[in-house]
Amino acid sequence: MRRAAASDGHLRALAVPRYLQNLIAIKTGGPVGVTLLNPEDHPRLYEQVTDLTSAVLTALGHTDGVFHLEAFDQGHRLVFSECADRVSGGLVGEMPVRKLGLDLTAEWAHALVQAKPKIPAEPQDDLYYGCANLAAPAG
Repeated sequence: MRRAAASDGHLRALAVPRYLQNLIAIKTGGPVGVTLLNPEDHPRLYEQVTDLTSAVLTALGHTDGVFHLEAFDQGHRLVFSECADRVSGGLVGEMPVRKLGLDLTAEWAHALVQAKPKIPAEPQDDLYYGCANLAAPAG
């Protein structure tokens, strides 16, 4: 649910995508769809995500680099699921590039060689981004 970059122990960039439905539905042929949520449209959620992410990064001692964090939004709170020191899979990683000008794969490489991050200060545009994987019949 969360894709972000940190440097010098501070959260520097945050993108909050949301699955359109529970991913378990893929087992029964359901589609997998993701949309990148805009902070202006979801201020409460971004505040919750920032608080949870900061707490997780502190607990893990993660001070530099890219990470992928997932949580379940229960409306009034977020429930932590998992966190990994890596970029997201599939096309989800492309949305921050388009919306924010933030290439998480490049930032991961910068962190690995201890180079200064190149995190844009402002979003690239005000468009909405998403992606979907549609199941096709066998054959």
